[in-house]
Amino acid sequence: MTMRIVISLILVFLSTPVLAEFDWAYELSEEAKEIYRNKTVQYPCSQIAKMLDQDDTWSVYMAIRDAGLFREESCSQFIEMNRGKLEQEEFFEDVIAFYELRMGKMDRLQVLADSFDAHARRVGDHLTVELFGFLGDWDVSGLRLVRHSDYADGAAAELLCSAILWRRFIHGNDATEANWKKVLEKEKVNKERSLRLLERCR
Repeated sequence: MTMRIVISLILVFLSTPVLAEFDWAYELSEEAKEIYRNKTVQYPCSQIAKMLDQDDTWSVYMAIRDAGLFREESCSQFIEMNRGKLEQEEFFEDVIAFYELRMGKMDRLQVLADSFDAHARRVGDHLTVELFGFLGDWDVSGLRLVRHSDYADGAAAELLCSAILWRRFIHGNDATEANWKKVLEKEKVNKERSLRLLERCR
């Protein structure tokens, strides 16, 4: 079973109310808001080596993602210490790029965009969609979320909805809707479908 299939299965499971709590970022809840506001670390980067030894790739992913979201500089040393193992698994490429982007390496945004362009439509519920939910630009990441609305369904649509909800929470409803519609005017996507999704995800 390939890692991308495993990711797809994980995301389907996460769409259920119980398992969604496993990953606070997947579903915007009151608990998730508190975690975000308080910068609560669930999986410390200091445990990356141990988690890799246990083949716990999902916890490693969340440790690096949350460290990036909260801009925890200390995580970089643990990424470097384990980079050899991390680079053996395609699963970690995007989340490391996300972490480095959040730490100021702006060229990593294009790494994420290239990964999205290569895989998101084919895979559907690509995890870069989730990562884009925490970013604020609309020329690269926001643009691709709008494009994704044209063909995302099932678990992919739920993941996209999560990204929209987080943008609403972080950057405000008015700004999110205005920017979404501005991008939508220029893109060759199903505008009615895209606007329905935008309205549903509030």
